[in-house]
Amino acid sequence: FTAVAQTDLKEPLKVLGITEMFEPSKANFAKITRSENLHVSHILQKAKIEVSEDGTKASAATTAILIARSSPPWFIVDRPFLFFIRHNPTGAVLFMGQINKP
Repeated sequence: FTAVAQTDLKEPLKVLGITEMFEPSKANFAKITRSENLHVSHILQKAKIEVSEDGTKASAATTAILIARSSPPWFIVDRPFLFFIRHNPTGAVLFMGQINKP
């Protein structure tokens, strides 16, 4: 069997008193970036466990979605495309992907 769960941790963190990072006017991520005023939109956690005759595999990942106070540019995706996420200081490609059917 396989079990997958995804949770948005925003509300549980707010209940614990962790609130400022979610508020655009109060969030301070100056040590992350100097060019943008950021705040956290959501913190998502996804966990997966697979149990079979061969054994058990488990994995989990947590990600924070940061948004700039100014609106990001909008564009229309109406054809297949490639994307790359690059580390600017080194030029290293961290992630790349291909979308065939947008």
